[in-house]
Amino acid sequence: MRFLKNTKAALSWSVADLSDVLKIGRAEAEQVVALLVAQGYVAKAESDEWMTTGAGEGVSGAKTPRFSRESVKQAIVEWKGRIA
Repeated sequence: MRFLKNTKAALSWSVADLSDVLKIGRAEAEQVVALLVAQGYVAKAESDEWMTTGAGEGVSGAKTPRFSRESVKQAIVEWKGRIA
């Protein structure tokens, strides 16, 4: 479930990503994905991509990232101004 929790900020992920994180082979990772699909925790996003569903985020305890990309960019711009 930790993998699902870590995918909260990602739009999609691949079986290779799952395999790398869990340190398992591709065949085993595909079995894990099939299990997660059957439980409704992930859904097909594109040809080789998957996305974590709301149910997957809920069961994993995932939370929305604390900072948005826009707020981080704005903070960096302001920080650069202070440095100058």
